[in-house]
Amino acid sequence: MKLSQLFIITAVTATGLLGISALVLLKLKSKLFWTRWFTWLGITIAFTSTYLLGQTSFNVLICILSFVMMFELVRLLKLEIFSSTLVLLLSWYDLYQIATGRSAAVFFWLIPVAVFVLALVESAKSIRIKSAVGGMYWSLFISLGFVQLVQYPDKSLALLLAVACFDVASFIGGKTLGKAGTWGFHFSPKTSPNKTVAGLITGAVALYLVLVVLGKFSIHGFAIVLVGAVLGDYLESWIKRLAGVKDAANWLPGFGGLLDRFDSLVLLAPFALFIF
Repeated sequence: MKLSQLFIITAVTATGLLGISALVLLKLKSKLFWTRWFTWLGITIAFTSTYLLGQTSFNVLICILSFVMMFELVRLLKLEIFSSTLVLLLSWYDLYQIATGRSAAVFFWLIPVAVFVLALVESAKSIRIKSAVGGMYWSLFISLGFVQLVQYPDKSLALLLAVACFDVASFIGGKTLGKAGTWGFHFSPKTSPNKTVAGLITGAVALYLVLVVLGKFSIHGFAIVLVGAVLGDYLESWIKRLAGVKDAANWLPGFGGLLDRFDSLVLLAPFALFIF
């Protein structure tokens, strides 16, 4: 069975199981969960459809997503119009080069450097260093992540499903068990207040099951995805707190923006070769 077929079966099964879990545990009281659930289903359909249509379609989808994430990043960093336009033009050219099969994009390494310098110059004095470093980190990983996603679409689908199931299962676990004793311990109440022990454990169980079903399980791969999923979300929360906002954007139902949805995937994508 091809990975794309297995991906579809696993995604539909996982979606159904998570929906049933929500019915039993949350009793339909969490509107946010159902909003995220439908958004996740839509994303799954979009990724799978473009994958089945061929490499070019898949590349175009990833290119659009990466560009939108870069746009959300420059908004978070509060860059001026000229600086934002410069970064986005560099990003678009870079993505176009890779999407059309070029071995190396001319401006690839210029993007994080440009973001670092511009954020250092334009940010408020009190947060210049943090803003510049955070911007450099995210622009670098968005670029690196894009390269890996277009070069290894099979691994991309597996990684997307693994991270998505971890996120949704963590949400369910945090909502249902996150208020009981040790289960409700918060790892970082200031930066990422919704992350609890309950969410981590339920997410880890879901991650394990998905990797086993996909035939991608290994101890080191499981550990990398688990740590990366948590760390990616934490680092994105950190830069949002730095910017003084709750979400990177407000157009994606249940999540805010693409950076809010794909923060862990962006961090993990450059390491896909070491995971699978």
